[in-house]
Amino acid sequence: MSLKTATSRIKDATVSLKDAISRIKAAIFRIKAATVSFKGSTFNFKAATVSLKAAIFRIKAATVSLKGSKFNLKASTVAILTLQPHQKLETSWMLGSLKIAMYGIEMYRILNRYKI
Repeated sequence: MSLKTATSRIKDATVSLKDAISRIKAAIFRIKAATVSFKGSTFNFKAATVSLKAAIFRIKAATVSLKGSKFNLKASTVAILTLQPHQKLETSWMLGSLKIAMYGIEMYRILNRYKI
């Protein structure tokens, strides 16, 4: 093999080596980008989990409030039934107001359940 041929092959090998190094660098860059993306996805997943836990807590609180309202409705109904006839007319608006409040709480619970 002549010196000229050997020099040409060394140059070709150097170019190939530089090309391989560039490809390795590009692969490392893609791995770093994928790692950052994965970390972002993990953060988003954690944030979504916290949001879900908060929503569940709000639903539980609304359910407790609803149970309290149902208890108050029953107590109010008993109180109204024990009143004299002329007192029932004066207090009947309380029962209507309580029912409206219960419907509002129920609607809040439904809206939270379906994320409307």
